[in-house]
Amino acid sequence: MDLEKEAKRHVEHKQKLFYQTLSNKLEPVRECILEFLPESRGRDRALEHVDDVAALARYTAELHGIK
Repeated sequence: MDLEKEAKRHVEHKQKLFYQTLSNKLEPVRECILEFLPESRGRDRALEHVDDVAALARYTAELHGIK
C-alpha cells in the first residue's frame, strides 16, 4: 500500500508542477496580448485561445499523464 500511495503522491506532484509551470508561462502571453492589442473581438479571441491551450494541455495531462 505504501508504494501505491507514494506513486500517487509522485504523480499528483508532477501534475501540480505542470499546471503551475503552464500557468506561469501563459501569463506573460496574456499580459502581452492585453498590453499591445486594442480592445477588439480579435483580442478577445486571442485570450480565449490562450485559455483553450491551457484547458487542452490540462485535459491531455489528465488523459495521458505527465512524462
